[in-house]
Amino acid sequence: MKKEIILGLGIFLSLIISFTLVSALGTQFVCLNKGERIYYSDCNPGAPDYICPATTCNLCVDEIRTGVYCPGNGCVGVCEYLYDEPENPVITPPVKDPTTVVLINPVNNYFLSNPAQVTFSFKITRYRFETCELMIDGKVSATKSRPIYFNKQYNLTSSLENGEHNWRIDCTKVEADGGDIIMSETRNIIVGNTPGAVCGNNIKEGTEQCDDGNKVNGDGCSSTCKIEQEQQTEIGLVSPANGYSSTDTQTIDFKFSISSSVLSNIVSCNLMLNNAIVGNITSVSSSQNTISYSVSPASYTWRIDCLDNLHQTTSSISRTLVINSPAPAGTGGNTGGGGGGGGGASLPTYTLNQEQLKNGTTQSLQKGARFKFKVSNIDHYVTVDEIATIYVQLTVLSEPQKFLLYTSSEKKVDVNNDSVYDISLILNKIESNKANLTIKSISEPIKEELKGNVSVGSEANISQPPKGRLAGITGAVIGGISNNKTSIAIVFVIVLAIVVVIVYNNQKKKQPKEE
Repeated sequence: MKKEIILGLGIFLSLIISFTLVSALGTQFVCLNKGERIYYSDCNPGAPDYICPATTCNLCVDEIRTGVYCPGNGCVGVCEYLYDEPENPVITPPVKDPTTVVLINPVNNYFLSNPAQVTFSFKITRYRFETCELMIDGKVSATKSRPIYFNKQYNLTSSLENGEHNWRIDCTKVEADGGDIIMSETRNIIVGNTPGAVCGNNIKEGTEQCDDGNKVNGDGCSSTCKIEQEQQTEIGLVSPANGYSSTDTQTIDFKFSISSSVLSNIVSCNLMLNNAIVGNITSVSSSQNTISYSVSPASYTWRIDCLDNLHQTTSSISRTLVINSPAPAGTGGNTGGGGGGGGGASLPTYTLNQEQLKNGTTQSLQKGARFKFKVSNIDHYVTVDEIATIYVQLTVLSEPQKFLLYTSSEKKVDVNNDSVYDISLILNKIESNKANLTIKSISEPIKEELKGNVSVGSEANISQPPKGRLAGITGAVIGGISNNKTSIAIVFVIVLAIVVVIVYNNQKKKQPKEE
């Protein structure tokens, strides 16, 4: 009888341990707080991780081994929180997007002679917003709540005192669309006579029409900070014209002439773009000279500086130009349906020169857009193949390489298979179905122990996001078991089995032998 009791006790305890083991692994119903992440990439390197976008998220998962979760199904009951201690939430910083939240009035640097109540006008072009707030000098001054419709003008008012103020509109998306904050551009408004307004300090103040940091006439901004007509020097600018505007990265021919009175002394001339030397020629003529340069989207001032044989510099006047980013495909016309022929808009190629690559260039790329650059005088490309919620798939040519790049992650790439990393790629954010990427040239030898892991043309070459500390599932049968539940349960079963065998053998020895 004692033998049966001991065996029954052993079976009962084994069932308890087995239940503990099952509760540690297998299908589970788990809860996440907003911003917490479940690392599906540990289950399958090609699967994106899941970040909870709402206050609480309920997920069915399959724990295939300790702390490794795959998407599951068939869960019932009440979910248990995945993390005993909440992970640090993934907080998306406010995004400046003046194409979504568009300011109308007042214009930038608007001047108001006396303190008064001012009406600030704006509209939105896409998304659904919960609120839009008027921010004056960094503080909320007025609020517009739902409903907020597309392309309708809204007005918010606020009283302003004497002085210079900055203002913008911050709009918060509805929670179902992510709850992100989208900011407009920032504008200035000047009320009354601004104390300390000084012409020549490179700050446009009060009633100044311009301020170029000096009190010199003849450079476009007069000694009294009034806009003046362009007056050429011995170096005459030919093209592009002042205020030139175009769209998309392009090579521009900067043309100029030199007065015959100074030509014989000129040794070389530099193209100055935003006060940096970007081009040079040493053979000049009086009629027309050209320095070509590839210009990416941004605002610029440019001039020509020429050096004579006495090492003295003669400068031309300065001109401005603006290169706009191309509009996303499909935004140039009616958004309604209808198929039809035609080749459609071509996706942009952003050609980078060596200076741009060396200093690093940041650009938002839609699917199919690409960077073009040279390494060892050979053309290479980085193309955006796919854009997901938290990662993009990229292809690097001419040595074909495919990989995933997650937000806030960096990928170093050897583009010519010479065991040296040539470029660094960082995915800053994904917004409006565009990947905001930073590309920069580097020169870093690949460590010997890493060379065997470099995969050219591999789909599994993945940049993983950083992980926080993973706590155990709450409500476990045995308290204190967290990340090593399976190993502890197995050891416990083995020890229990040994104890049952020893007790059984001892008990058998004590029983009288049958005649």
